[in-house]
Amino acid sequence: MRYEVSEKFEAMPVPASDWSGYANQNNNFEIQGFSATLAAAERSYFGGVQLQPFGFSGAQAILAPNTQSGTSWYPYTWQSDTETCFAAVVKTGSDLSGGIFWAGLKQSNTAITGVDDHAAFFRYCNTTDATWQFIQSVNGVDYVYTSDEPVLPDTLYRLAINIDKQNVPHVEINDKPLAVSSGPHLPMAAGISLQPLFGVSPDDATSPTMQVWSISMSKVLA
Repeated sequence: MRYEVSEKFEAMPVPASDWSGYANQNNNFEIQGFSATLAAAERSYFGGVQLQPFGFSGAQAILAPNTQSGTSWYPYTWQSDTETCFAAVVKTGSDLSGGIFWAGLKQSNTAITGVDDHAAFFRYCNTTDATWQFIQSVNGVDYVYTSDEPVLPDTLYRLAINIDKQNVPHVEINDKPLAVSSGPHLPMAAGISLQPLFGVSPDDATSPTMQVWSISMSKVLA
């Protein structure tokens, strides 16, 4: 039997500092990150939530499970050894210049590699990458897999990470297994709690955006 939850953002998430201060706010997710205010997230014209950090290096707009109240998304419901499945629909903004984008399963909300001991997530840095990267962290060691999927402006991506019975993540973009340059993924360490996280951060004075349309998670019940 699998436990399943999903979120389509019919209600908007707000920063943790503003939680409980607004009517009809999203109780499952919140906005985090350096300089993140109510302006860092707004309803997308096409649905979902649009993440838009302020236009200076180091600013962040991060979508994370709500830490203010216990829900089906937090605290730490998703483990590395329960066949956890992550699925999300995101759309890039019209201007990718200077942007760092990330989405997936992490211990911390940052886009910086080398921070989490355990993680499995997608990442794209406009100044260094041409395609989506898949980054897996196992016991403090990062493994970076370069995909052949280009990251383009105004483009929809269906991102999926499915961890199997051997704790190995299987990765898909737009329903296609991810072709990578450096071999198969490794088993995740057992018993690790992970969170579904999304973020955008500029590394210069630009203001890149990413829309998150939907998130689905599931796992095997013990």
